[in-house]
Amino acid sequence: MMSRVETHDMTCCENWEFDMDLFIDILSDHLNRRQTVVPENTDWDELIATAKKHEMAALLYFQCRNAIPDRYRSSLEQANNAALFYYANRIKEEQRIRDSLEDIECFTVKGSAVAAYYPQPYLRTMGDSDFVVKESDMEKVHETMLGKGYTCISVGDYKKKGMEIEIHRYLAYIAQINTRKLVDFFNSYWSYYHDGALDWSFHFLFILFHLRSHLIGSGVGLRQFADVAALTKYNSELNWNWITEKLKELEMWSFAQKVFALNCYWFQIQPPIEIREADQDFLLTATDQILKNGVFGFDDLSNRANRIAVGNQKEAPLIVGVLKRTFGVLFPKYQHMIRMPQYAFLKGRPYLLPAAWVYRGVYTIRHRGTERTKSVLAASFVSKETVDERKALFEKWGLKDNDEQ
Repeated sequence: MMSRVETHDMTCCENWEFDMDLFIDILSDHLNRRQTVVPENTDWDELIATAKKHEMAALLYFQCRNAIPDRYRSSLEQANNAALFYYANRIKEEQRIRDSLEDIECFTVKGSAVAAYYPQPYLRTMGDSDFVVKESDMEKVHETMLGKGYTCISVGDYKKKGMEIEIHRYLAYIAQINTRKLVDFFNSYWSYYHDGALDWSFHFLFILFHLRSHLIGSGVGLRQFADVAALTKYNSELNWNWITEKLKELEMWSFAQKVFALNCYWFQIQPPIEIREADQDFLLTATDQILKNGVFGFDDLSNRANRIAVGNQKEAPLIVGVLKRTFGVLFPKYQHMIRMPQYAFLKGRPYLLPAAWVYRGVYTIRHRGTERTKSVLAASFVSKETVDERKALFEKWGLKDNDEQ
């Protein structure tokens, strides 16, 4: 593996030692339109497990289809065909929704919008499509979605025959992890909407912001870093001077530098701006963390400490801390709840907060299962050592405590 990686153009990373998981190299080959050469001693069980954990089994098949052992070929080919079929149907369904909305201004973010910049768009998997509309149009959009045969799971969340569509009116929420400056900026998105599309430089900042939110929340996997890399390499509309200015203004510059450094380390892709060289310890630690996470971090139980670590809570006896965190998980504050569209009925009606808590509990159990509910509650019961480790890790990521308040 070392000799194969050394043949790549790594001028931005020439002083860094490469010793990483084979799947990252395969993803790098795809993003750089290279043919993958699979080592003879490849552990295919481990490789396939990693690909599935990051929802990239189809990409593994595409890159390695000429070297896959017979006993694995059928399942990987099936994953590839399913991804192709799902992507084609999703693109058609997104267009049907746009046509149905007629005079309502809307656009998509993440997902299929970013997929267009991948060497093979269908290999950028996604669980749902995210549409953004004006708040004043939400009721009309709701009626349109019901008329198209969708079932409303919660406010803004619709499903039909395995297809999930989320309708957003905000791009950012307080949710205990974002500054007011970030929330105000990303919710001013209509200022960056022109001629039926969202400005790509703004969209790129949102992709970084969304990655940051998941990293702080449940955790984040390779797919969102690949999104940043694909846009960096193939989207010629990005205004890097403006992006740099805004990253610094929004206090995301240190974090973005780490993302860019990792994309250089993993994929040999960096933006045309000055990038700080990350230390080897961070690169190896972050690589291990991201690989363990899976697509949204649920595979690494250590991520349960994330929200506590960024909460910058004062020292307190263990039982007091546990009780406070459990109460915060079960009964979020009014100002946090009203930033989420499914609890929009709360706005201006704080007396309905108990009803919203009950609705939230029933919804979580019904649609996310008891295991997910237990996982959320378990986040309160993590050791001080684990929280301290996460605080140290977030500091390495360029996420300071005072940025999260």
